[in-house]
Amino acid sequence: MMLGATKTNVKPTHDFGDNPPRVIVISAQYYEDVEQALVDGARERLRKSNADFEIHQVPGVLELAPALRMAINTGNFDAYIVLGGVVDGDIAQETIYAQCVQAITQISTQGFAIGMGVICSDSRKNLFKDASVKRGDAGGDAAAAALHLISLFRKLNGEKKGIGFKPASEHILIAERDQGKKTT
Repeated sequence: MMLGATKTNVKPTHDFGDNPPRVIVISAQYYEDVEQALVDGARERLRKSNADFEIHQVPGVLELAPALRMAINTGNFDAYIVLGGVVDGDIAQETIYAQCVQAITQISTQGFAIGMGVICSDSRKNLFKDASVKRGDAGGDAAAAALHLISLFRKLNGEKKGIGFKPASEHILIAERDQGKKTT
C-alpha cells in the first residue's frame, strides 16, 4: 500500500529546452535500501528531463520537512523532491508518518513545486516494492509531480528562464539562472 506519494499513470518526459529546472532531492536514509530505490527512480526521471539536480540525505522522515524548508529558504531551486519510507507497525510509526506528510503538505500549499515520495507500508519488503523503479517507482512519480508543477508554473506565467518560486518572506531569495545572482 502506497500512501503519501503522488501516483500517476502519466510518465511524460518534460522538455525544458535550454532552461532546465534546478531541483533538490532530499531523502530519508533510515531504510537505506528503500532510500536508494526511491532516489534511483527520482534520478532516472530527472535525467530524462535534463534537470539540474542535487541529492541530500537526512536521517529519517521527521527531518524531511525541516530540510525542505531550509532548501526553500536558499532560493536556489525551482522544485523540491522529498523521499522516505515508514514501516507501519504501531501507533508510533503511524504518528511519525502522519506528522511527516502533514508538515510537507503544509509547506506545499504555499505554492512550491514539491514532489512527495514518502511511502508507508506494512512491511519493509512491501516498502521496498513500492519504492523499486521496476514495481511502484514512488521516487520517479514524486519527480514527475515536481516536474509537472514546474511546467505548469512556467506555462501559467509565460516565463522561460530563472523562475524560482518566490516565497512569502522578503528575506528568502529566488533562483536566478542567467545573471548568476540572486534577487528578492
